[in-house]
Amino acid sequence: MKNITSTKYLLEQKKKRLEEKEKRAAIEQQNLQHQKEVQDNERSNNIREGLRLSYVAYHKHRVAEHYLKDHGFRNFLPLSSRIGTQGFCCIREGKACLVFRGTEMSSFLDIIIDLLCLPWYRPATHFGFGFSWRSVRKEVRQWLKDHEGKFESVALYGHSLGGAIAHIAALDLASDE
Repeated sequence: MKNITSTKYLLEQKKKRLEEKEKRAAIEQQNLQHQKEVQDNERSNNIREGLRLSYVAYHKHRVAEHYLKDHGFRNFLPLSSRIGTQGFCCIREGKACLVFRGTEMSSFLDIIIDLLCLPWYRPATHFGFGFSWRSVRKEVRQWLKDHEGKFESVALYGHSLGGAIAHIAALDLASDE
């Protein structure tokens, strides 16, 4: 009789441990799901921010600066080169944002830049896009240096021509690290 009771007791304990283990696994699964949702939300917010900033880059610098101030961005630097490269730099919530305007069809220089598709530099880069980046590179690097410590990360955004410039800029700036 005593063996039956102790066996029953051991089985009950084993069942309790198994239930607790399953409960912990379910909680862990919920935590992982929550973390994934938070990361997905953060990614979505970053994409939305990039889209908004890319749109703002098409506006006059005074309009862009006013919009950015109203939305918590600081340390605004308008970018404008002799060859028509335009954009801006700004900081919000520990993130530096470098934003480049895309092609304006009314800009002859933009269209020429888009058409200059000869391989150039190392790694091979579209000549026009690389030339556009190089026209504001010194100014951007100086701005990043001047604001070092005010941000933990750098995000580069742009649409069309601006997206290509942002891509080349990201590769160039990352190679500095």
